Amino acid sequence: MSARTQADPVHLRITPVAHGDAVALLSVFAGMSARSRYLRYHTGIRTLTSRMVSHLTDLAPGRHVAHAAWLGAEPVGLVRWIRSTAAPDRADLALEVVDGVHGCGIGALLAATSARSASAEGVRWLHCYVDPENVRVRAWLLARGAERDLIDPSALLVPVETVCAAV
Repeated sequence: MSARTQADPVHLRITPVAHGDAVALLSVFAGMSARSRYLRYHTGIRTLTSRMVSHLTDLAPGRHVAHAAWLGAEPVGLVRWIRSTAAPDRADLALEVVDGVHGCGIGALLAATSARSASAEGVRWLHCYVDPENVRVRAWLLARGAERDLIDPSALLVPVETVCAAV
């Protein structure tokens, strides 16, 4: 796999993740640098605890949905949306891609896949917690109509339809 090239759509597959399936989660996490883990989890976490793995794989249609990107047999990215109980037309979006394929378009493909899935379930806004230091991802979201959350400066709200159309 070569970094900084467009993902080869022939070899890239995006698949739903099943409830309790931790294979992609653990593999993608292992492929992330300390800096990438910090930007994704907002902490210098070195390993995922069993409680975190359980929470992140507690998937349920319409509530918590995840997709994995695969290059051959290797998981290279993961995206999830979790519906807000307080505002059912909103969902938190979380995305991670292994460092070796950053800049290849895999994150955009995963985000669009997740947005389509969320939209089909009635979600209209994606709530994204993006570290202010993650300038690239923040710029990508702002270019798609994201609005800054006035209460939490690291959070952005982006319309689902603009992410669906991102690729």
